[in-house]
Amino acid sequence: MCPGESLAVKDLFVEREKLLERIKELEEKVKTGSTTSTTPQGPQPVQPSPIPASVKDSTSADSPVANSGTLVVANGQSRYLGGSAMPLWLSQEDALDTRPPSPSTSPAHASSSSLFGPASALTYAQAFAQLPPREEGWLLAESNYRHLAWGGSALSREDFAELYESLQNTEDTHLSFQKLAAVFIVLALGTLVSLELPLDDPTGRHYFDMARQCLVNGRFLTHTTLIGVETVSMMARYCCYAAMRRGWDLAWQLRGLAMRLIISMGLHRDGRTWKLSPHDLNDRRQVFWDAYSQDIFLSRCWDRPPTGIAADQYDTQFPDTCSPYELYRYKLAVLVKQALDESLRITPSPYSRIVEIWQALVKAEADVPFELRCRATTRAMVSRYTTTAAADEATPEPSRRDVRLAFQQHALTLDYCAGVFLLLRPYFVHALYSHPEDPTQSPYGDAYLAVIERSSMMIAMLRSIHGLYPLLSTRHWQFWSHAFSGAVCMATVCILSPGSALVTLAMTELESVIALLHSILASLPRPELRKNLAWLLQLRERAQAKISAAAAPAPSPQPAEDAFEHLSLVGWRTRLIQLGEGRPREPVPSMPAASLPEPADWYDNTLLTSRLPDATGLSPDFQLLGAPVGQPFPIDDWSADHDNKDAALEMLGLWQ
Repeated sequence: MCPGESLAVKDLFVEREKLLERIKELEEKVKTGSTTSTTPQGPQPVQPSPIPASVKDSTSADSPVANSGTLVVANGQSRYLGGSAMPLWLSQEDALDTRPPSPSTSPAHASSSSLFGPASALTYAQAFAQLPPREEGWLLAESNYRHLAWGGSALSREDFAELYESLQNTEDTHLSFQKLAAVFIVLALGTLVSLELPLDDPTGRHYFDMARQCLVNGRFLTHTTLIGVETVSMMARYCCYAAMRRGWDLAWQLRGLAMRLIISMGLHRDGRTWKLSPHDLNDRRQVFWDAYSQDIFLSRCWDRPPTGIAADQYDTQFPDTCSPYELYRYKLAVLVKQALDESLRITPSPYSRIVEIWQALVKAEADVPFELRCRATTRAMVSRYTTTAAADEATPEPSRRDVRLAFQQHALTLDYCAGVFLLLRPYFVHALYSHPEDPTQSPYGDAYLAVIERSSMMIAMLRSIHGLYPLLSTRHWQFWSHAFSGAVCMATVCILSPGSALVTLAMTELESVIALLHSILASLPRPELRKNLAWLLQLRERAQAKISAAAAPAPSPQPAEDAFEHLSLVGWRTRLIQLGEGRPREPVPSMPAASLPEPADWYDNTLLTSRLPDATGLSPDFQLLGAPVGQPFPIDDWSADHDNKDAALEMLGLWQ
């Protein structure tokens, strides 16, 4: 009741009575739906609105009264408390700290932002002086919005322009530091994808560090604002794109932090509950869905539980002003979340549930507007389009005129493919392992063919976007990493089922990715790309050996250990990796559910085996590179004992 202070016994009773009266008043307002129309002076709680009709309709007479909680807004900050929060916190619901930053920061205060380090003595004027000249800043910002923000950004180009112009006349406050941080991270992202600057130009890292320091000085963990969340989200994207040590690990942590901030601000509850203005309502929706969808897609890459919230714990609607691409990507994120949940289950769900999500993904993909479809991947979707002419009729002509639209087309189809890929990959492996002579005869033969089709589509996507934008496409890691995953799947087909009718297709696609990786090494000399190419060259060598052995008069049977080694190519095994302590321990195979239901009859899997792509334009027989072999993504602190081929094969997993 009085933390950090002491009151007389009489005063305690008075405070208790006031609190009980306040709680009773809140309960009455929830029941009657009354609101206060007085003009607030300073930070005031925005009272809950009447229960939405949709909630009333879905609530039985015996259900408890809906309580959306309390939202407090003031000076750009917001704070949310759930309806069942402890009375101690409800009694302090209007306690937003709106004081200006202190000239000196004590160690105790600095600990509130300890994740980013302590606050510094950097003043706003000193930080502002680190901005580039105005014209250069606009060029970098435009580079970001043209070459990178097509994938979605809660901070629109128009909002950034208004923010950028207002910086010089801003007072030294927590919010002003956070706004300056947003400008710095936009400049950092623009540096990453600027075609006028060398790859990984050091000025980008400088702007990133300035954004981080401004966030700390703005006390963003306790002074929670929309612009602060947007900045953290953009910093996570920077970490994914930049060549920085353990950048992906940093991106993962930042995504989780952004979601924590979002929940603390109540962005997971739709602002209509509190009758916010249309502008504030839409801004909150935009920030929520941008961060929430990014969290799901990054979690899919790691195959980790998202750091967000369950589907029945948020009611935030899609923003009214989002583009068609953003809208369909947000809808896709909801489905990918379901696929990710199934992938992460300790006890697998029935196959019928997997097929249900699969059907939902395919149906949603079919509903994508004409202008957002990708012709190259549609041509590879032979289960739906039986001829090239049919695929071309259903898609727009590829064009270099609109870089934003071109990347959106390729990225959206990639995300659909990756969703199906994530969902069906265990069944693809089961079909290969249980029926190596002909995986299509497995009860999971439909999933096996679907994964091959999606792998082919992801590789076709890379060929297409790289053909349209050879230089810019190399800055976008997701196209290359997913195509690498598809190539590994193709190699696995050749290694585990060398007599399959799809071996020709698989080798063709594997060679295609090898050729693309080899072609960009000179202009993009990054260690991870060299490692990826080395992996694929080794896998091609193994695949060719298996195919040759299968064509021999009396091929020798494949031993069990060899089979398990191949299963590691697609991550379908449990393994303990102890760096610096010799080879990993013996893998423990992880099998899908014992019951094998019948294949789904809705998926047309007959066309894939009859339509093979043109095999022209294959890469030459490259010599195995002498670079150390490692994971498809850069890991800087591996021990030397993982440089040999056997240990490398143990480490290989299918990364998305």
